Amino acid sequence: MLENSADREIVHWVEGGEAFVILDQTLFEQRVLHKYFKHSNFSSFVRQLNKYDFHKVPQKGGENYPFPNHPNASIFTHSIFRENQTDLLPYIQRKQPGPRRTQSNSEDWALLQELISLGLQLEISQARLYQLSKAFIELLARYTELKEKVLKLQESVRTQGQMMQRLLENINPQGGYSQLDGDMDFVNEDTPCDGQYAHQSVPEDELETSVNYALPPNDFSMLQHDSFIAPLPPSNELGDSSGNSARNWSYSWQ
Repeated sequence: MLENSADREIVHWVEGGEAFVILDQTLFEQRVLHKYFKHSNFSSFVRQLNKYDFHKVPQKGGENYPFPNHPNASIFTHSIFRENQTDLLPYIQRKQPGPRRTQSNSEDWALLQELISLGLQLEISQARLYQLSKAFIELLARYTELKEKVLKLQESVRTQGQMMQRLLENINPQGGYSQLDGDMDFVNEDTPCDGQYAHQSVPEDELETSVNYALPPNDFSMLQHDSFIAPLPPSNELGDSSGNSARNWSYSWQ
């Protein structure tokens, strides 16, 4: 087509042989296209050129414009399409189609689904973490409450133990109770002791029984140990005729 001198007034090489120009699109459709193609449509011809990587050169007006008499001329170029270099024509091939968008869209959709799944898993993990934190706070509060109760209980046990120790220290080893039920009145220093009780020695097992009977109805089994039982006075002190020693060992509650 470009080598045909009969159509040179319509289409030909530009100076330098690196591009070709179509001077008149109407005449090109009417007189040239039907000779080489099955159609006579200029737009279809341009689309075919684009498929083979031809590019239309933008028109630049002014004094340097090479075709001032043809303002609607179209110039096309290709990187290896040159005048008188037919050996390069086999290398001008149709452009390979790009990757299908369907596959790309499918990959994008799969990635989106994965991101959504990760987001849901993150929300579930955050909810579980919140529940665990709430349960931990409740357990910590319960632990603090129980610890305070244990400390109070320990203090109460210690106080009661001290009270029992003081009671045992003040118990008359003769076991001279005046009464054991209701408000118990014990024999004090002003209560005279006749010679019958002043010289009588009380066995330790009876004394322990008397002490256990006099204590409140709580479990103070540790007080039954021998170390908590008041020792008996020496027999020579019990035998004082004046009765002072017996009075000093009489029971009294403070």
